[in-house]
Amino acid sequence: VAGLARLDPDTLWYDRAGFGSTVVLQNLATRERVSYTLVTGEMLDLDEDQVTLASPLGQAHLGRAAGERIAGDTPQGTKRFRIVSVLTLPQVAGVEPVPAAAGR
Repeated sequence: VAGLARLDPDTLWYDRAGFGSTVVLQNLATRERVSYTLVTGEMLDLDEDQVTLASPLGQAHLGRAAGERIAGDTPQGTKRFRIVSVLTLPQVAGVEPVPAAAGR
């Protein structure tokens, strides 16, 4: 919650990866699946499979939806993934999406 005060509200999409989203990825080379939650740097817990929004991998996720392909730099080099699913913070909280006509 501490990081929410400094968070850009435009990164809280209902249907795309943003702050607090849990994404399931499939590595395109190995077919292995991994899951990460996108957080701010102050909230990062490496034991909880989290990635910061500021990291290259976090930036690659930002605003992306299930089915899209991304490439992200990791300590082991650039890896390519397909986003299998995205569970957003608004979805978890039960917040209804804002209609497009309302400006989002």
